[in-house]
Amino acid sequence: MQDLYIRAASEAEAKAALPDFVDAAGNWRLTTTQWAFDPLGALVDQPAVFEGMLVVSEATWLPGWHANLRLLDDALLPLLQASTLLIDTPASPSRLWA
Repeated sequence: MQDLYIRAASEAEAKAALPDFVDAAGNWRLTTTQWAFDPLGALVDQPAVFEGMLVVSEATWLPGWHANLRLLDDALLPLLQASTLLIDTPASPSRLWA
């Protein structure tokens, strides 16, 4: 079992690079006997700051579209490595597997 982190310029780019993870209708296949996929989308880098109802500073966002992937076997690892979408494990991931 291996946890991987994905970043693409857009969700469309991720779907094009990872066709095994998309069904015939164009939706993400979230679970199989080989993986669990967690599409995150845009991630907040710095949350907005408020004073009461007033926004002191707007939120900032990490570049790109993000997803987490738990591989249950290594069969798809070559496809993922060839996609160039894998990134290093973030210092503090936004979501973790339970």
